[in-house]
Amino acid sequence: MTKILEQWNTKTTGGSNKLTLSDFELIQDPIHLENKNYSALEVVDLIGRITNNRSSSGPIPNTVQVTKTVASNSGTKYIAFTPPEGTVWQVGPASFQLSGATGSVTCEQWLYGPWPESTGGDGTSVRVLVSNASSSSSSYQTMNEGSPYFPLYIDQNSTIKFEATGTFTTVQFYLHAVRVR
Repeated sequence: MTKILEQWNTKTTGGSNKLTLSDFELIQDPIHLENKNYSALEVVDLIGRITNNRSSSGPIPNTVQVTKTVASNSGTKYIAFTPPEGTVWQVGPASFQLSGATGSVTCEQWLYGPWPESTGGDGTSVRVLVSNASSSSSSYQTMNEGSPYFPLYIDQNSTIKFEATGTFTTVQFYLHAVRVR
């Protein structure tokens, strides 16, 4: 326990010397889950909660990401977001910006993840989250908090992909994600 605190002795719970998430993970990650490390695990958990680097009730501060995926080929599924291993993220809202459309362009967001057969899946199912069709160059909101899919939490076993089908120059897909664990 003393060794852990010594490694963080130049850090504070706030301000310019605040313990960052990266600093926290460097110390937290090598601790083995065994009885002799019980005190160290308690200290790490307490410091994580005090510095907002660990959450038991919502998003972890300073972890918001807005990803941008550019589609330039019709019918290609592009990876928009896959969480890093060991993390959980809340995703959405999302939007797309269509340019150079000729005719109707369909934009779909796909969720890849392990759906067990016991719940109606095939073990590696794909689900369409939202499908939108447009024939003009503009911006469109696709997923929002009022949709039936939210809140949506994913981990490293899930991936959000984006696909545009039709004739277009580019489609830019934007996805908001915030880490919760």
